[in-house]
Amino acid sequence: MSDRNSNFWSNLFGSSDENAEPAINREELNGVNLENYITDLKDKLKSLWKEENHIRDNNITEKKQVKLDRHKKLMDNTLELEASRKQQGSDSSKKIITGVKTYGQAAAPKAILVLTKVAFDTKYDICSDDVADFSDYKKFYILEDGGNYYHWLYKRTNPDDYSTIKPEPIPITFSSTDKIKLTATLKVTTTDPFTKPPEIRITDKDSKYTFGIEKGKTSGEFEVSFKSDNKPYEDTVQHIPNFELIFEYSEDGRAWTKAGSCINTLYLTWKEPKYSSYRIESSQKETLKIKASFNSKENIQETLLSIGCKQAKGLGNATKKTEDNAEQILDAIFKEFEPLKITRTREGTAYLDKDLSSEGLGYWRKASSLTGSFTRGLRTLLRDGEARCGEFTSFFIHIALSQGIEANKFAFTSAVGAGLIPALIPPKYINSIFLVKTWTIKDPKAPIENPPTGNKAQGNDKPMHFFWDHVFATFDKGTEQKYYDPSYGAKGSKFFTKPKELLNTYSSNSLTGVLFAKEDIMGEPFFDARHSGAYLDLQTAGGGKIPFLYKTISLDMEKYLAFNLYKTTTDLPYFTDTAIITEL
Repeated sequence: MSDRNSNFWSNLFGSSDENAEPAINREELNGVNLENYITDLKDKLKSLWKEENHIRDNNITEKKQVKLDRHKKLMDNTLELEASRKQQGSDSSKKIITGVKTYGQAAAPKAILVLTKVAFDTKYDICSDDVADFSDYKKFYILEDGGNYYHWLYKRTNPDDYSTIKPEPIPITFSSTDKIKLTATLKVTTTDPFTKPPEIRITDKDSKYTFGIEKGKTSGEFEVSFKSDNKPYEDTVQHIPNFELIFEYSEDGRAWTKAGSCINTLYLTWKEPKYSSYRIESSQKETLKIKASFNSKENIQETLLSIGCKQAKGLGNATKKTEDNAEQILDAIFKEFEPLKITRTREGTAYLDKDLSSEGLGYWRKASSLTGSFTRGLRTLLRDGEARCGEFTSFFIHIALSQGIEANKFAFTSAVGAGLIPALIPPKYINSIFLVKTWTIKDPKAPIENPPTGNKAQGNDKPMHFFWDHVFATFDKGTEQKYYDPSYGAKGSKFFTKPKELLNTYSSNSLTGVLFAKEDIMGEPFFDARHSGAYLDLQTAGGGKIPFLYKTISLDMEKYLAFNLYKTTTDLPYFTDTAIITEL
């Protein structure tokens, strides 16, 4: 018998012998069977002693487990850091991944019920900006376990799910008008089951969402579904980097033990995304409606959500008018475009194959330049960082659609760009191109582009500064329109009832003039000195060292520019105006 044991029995019985009788006055028993009393008392005391030993042993075990958990976490972090180092600069298909890591907050040491998996009942999941096609599993921010898919796992055992491949935490999205629904998987870790189903509750760490109490099962692994009682951020945009839900269980409804917690990045959109208006293309590599082949879930690329949710956080219910709130959200989103350098959400990390941190997304740059070659589309912009005005306008429109807001397209052209010039070009001054600010007019000689200072367009200080056509976005408030030009970070300050009035203000603010060119042997060819270094035939939109004389119109330019209006991402205009001056 240990000294501790001897002291225990000595204090209770007046003797170090655990078989000794209690030191009591037997006469006080009043005829009760003394031997039975002593036997019963000893049994009770021995039971108490065993319970004390059990508690002491458990405390020792718990302390050991805490140390082991800390050691394991350190080892896992070391393995992942080493894997990250090995994959830097290498092709994504050759990434070296090792180790299984635990995620989220663990259960209490004494817990016999632990949280293992969480699947949120999302309408849309989130994928990487450079996802290739519907089967590109590594680029979809969802986790696999046993053939099922989750938004949080305590242990990611699939190497394609490790945090060197998919972010920690996994991003999820809901609308602010939705209640959050989820299914949690919990596991009873002891062979001694509960005597009755435990109660399970969820607490939002930020004390915003509330959930009811649900019943679990007495043994094994089981699922429990929850739905929030409230919509605490209703009609506002939110971005919560670490959205943590704490799970607890109770056997009696009074004492609660932590079973674990899940952590996700939450993008909360203003309204339900207008996913039906997303651009559809025939190619899986280009369409904006992305459906994962392995679970048939529709996905939204992360930057389309993150820019809107970060820039417009907290907005959405400042006024009583829905359209005024929508305008405030769009104005906030557009601030991301104004510095002329946009980077994707996870730029510079292993989650994107290209690092565009230093240059951002580019307008008429490299592959998207006049002499370059690339597949046009918003997916190309988000994957490769290359685009022209159509893609940047589509970018802004899809960010708006992701917040449940419709933004539209306003496209304008010169006469040549609109195809209004006959095949047999007359010997007159032909409405050929328009010049983006800033140029020096030298009529009848060729204009000279002034050297730019800083970025003149998105991610590029040497973009093309003349065009046959251009497109930007508009927001319609009733019958009035306001413009947003993402390519140049330029935004209108008021609404216009007539498209021509809008075009008048836009052209005055953004263009040097509409350039008319007349082929003449005494003239000068048009040379694109700063962008392509090429001579161009302005009347055919092709190459060629053709001599021209020039006339530039710098006032009331809307009279010389045809335009088409489009709803969101549609290709057919709902309004067209080609009644312009085509020649002088």
